[in-house]
Amino acid sequence: MRRLSLQGRLLAALIAAGIVPVVAFAALTFLLVGGALSSRQADDLAAISRLAANQLVGAPLDAATALRLAETTAGDATLFGPGGVFLASSDPDLGVPAPPDAVQPGSEPVVVTRAGLVTAYAAIPSGAGVVAISQPQATAPALAVALLATLTVGVVLALAFGPALSRTLVSPLTRMTATLDRLQAGDLSARLPVTGDDEVSRLAASHNRLADALAARNRSLALVSHAVASLSPRDGVAALVATAEGAAAEAFGFTSVRVRLFGPDGPPPGATDADTGERVPGEAFEVTAPLAVGEDRVGVLVATQVPTREWGEADEDLLHIFGVQLGAAVRNAELFDAVEGLAELKAEFLRGVSHNLQTPLTSIRAFATQLATETGDRRLGIIVEQSDRLSRLVSQLLTVSKLEAGTLRPEVDVFALPPLVQRVWESLGRGEHAFTLRDEATGWLAAADRDWVEQIVWALLDNALKYGGEGTIEVTVALDPAAPTLVTTVRDHGPGIAHEDHERVFERFTRLPAGSGDGSGLGLSVARGLAEAMGGRLETVPPGDEDGGTVFALRLPAERIEEG
Repeated sequence: MRRLSLQGRLLAALIAAGIVPVVAFAALTFLLVGGALSSRQADDLAAISRLAANQLVGAPLDAATALRLAETTAGDATLFGPGGVFLASSDPDLGVPAPPDAVQPGSEPVVVTRAGLVTAYAAIPSGAGVVAISQPQATAPALAVALLATLTVGVVLALAFGPALSRTLVSPLTRMTATLDRLQAGDLSARLPVTGDDEVSRLAASHNRLADALAARNRSLALVSHAVASLSPRDGVAALVATAEGAAAEAFGFTSVRVRLFGPDGPPPGATDADTGERVPGEAFEVTAPLAVGEDRVGVLVATQVPTREWGEADEDLLHIFGVQLGAAVRNAELFDAVEGLAELKAEFLRGVSHNLQTPLTSIRAFATQLATETGDRRLGIIVEQSDRLSRLVSQLLTVSKLEAGTLRPEVDVFALPPLVQRVWESLGRGEHAFTLRDEATGWLAAADRDWVEQIVWALLDNALKYGGEGTIEVTVALDPAAPTLVTTVRDHGPGIAHEDHERVFERFTRLPAGSGDGSGLGLSVARGLAEAMGGRLETVPPGDEDGGTVFALRLPAERIEEG
């Protein structure tokens, strides 16, 4: 059987409390009254039997005498001779047993109750025999009816008023349950009414205090989370510390907050971040939280709390979490400053190298070109080719540095892609190699940096010439209407790239297979960086047929040609 609810158990208790006393009272009353009636009946029958025995002295002990006694005593009369021999009875079927041995002349009548029949035996003074007067055992039917009516009224009243009374008693607990459900669902404004000073009211007041503390801690947690999310290492250590101090004061209600950072050698001797002062009731107290990254202590947060604010273990834990997050943010800011300094040094170095190499390379190329024209010496042509290669390598290194530093900004223009692809192909000077160009994006232009797109297309076509074998290089310019973007695919028919290397091919200084070719391993990496800086994407895609090869897809923002 399913367990009853609290209201059901309370209703059962109320009904039982109303019915059980009535039943007990009725049973006790019935027993007491029934006992009194039986005793009174026994006394009356004893007196009647004694009187009847006196009247039978000298009278015949026959049936006529028995009938006459029955009429005068309002009972049944039975006559016994000496030795308990049955002589006559007003009701032979009554079956009155023989008199007990204690019934003797001169003795008191003996009353026997058997099977609902009360019989009084009295000895005839002359010793002629014994007379027995019998009556049905006395009952109290009127009393039983009254008691049954009382019991019925008690049950009806209990059933009528029990449910209402149980609902009234359980209603505070029902409201409390509903409030706790709202609190569990996230409604921290749920409160219980406090209407008195009984146990339920005190429980409601305790719940309200708990809800207030939970709401305050939830607000502190939200403020702490927001403060941690707003901590950026780019802002610098000083700005980060100032933001954290203000956030801690707002989140925890501190009157003052101070963050003390340790140096590279850690905390000074004797420094501690534990609360060592004894709190005096009614006075502000100090709380601390360590700023640590693992075992490395970055600093300590020291704050002063107002005396009216309750400060418990949960608040300590929340402040400790804030301290750990702040310590990590401070360390990240310090590392960010160091990395920015190193990045600036690297960029300055690359700019210097680029300038110092480009100038002599330009002079070498110019003089070698002039001498090659005048003399026709093939070795001078090799010098010109290698000078161009070194110049491209220096340019790629400088571009990588600018991409890392985030200082490279595209000069967006709107232009048609197919003519640009055709010009780049012609500039490679490989007219003898099979090449096709299909324009499937009529009416659409690319919105990107023209020079950067030329550099990307040059890298893709040069890669196809180096690794694509003798097969045809196929270039297609199509529209992806979902974005919309222009998708330029460059396909060769070489050995292709393994699936697991589709992303590795864009890593710096990576050549597949390892050690192949004479490239620097920067071309595709720089091309992807330039594409992403323009809001586009460079990736490899499956060929889509059994011819194999490698397919690179360049996605660039597109604009429709407006007809005017």
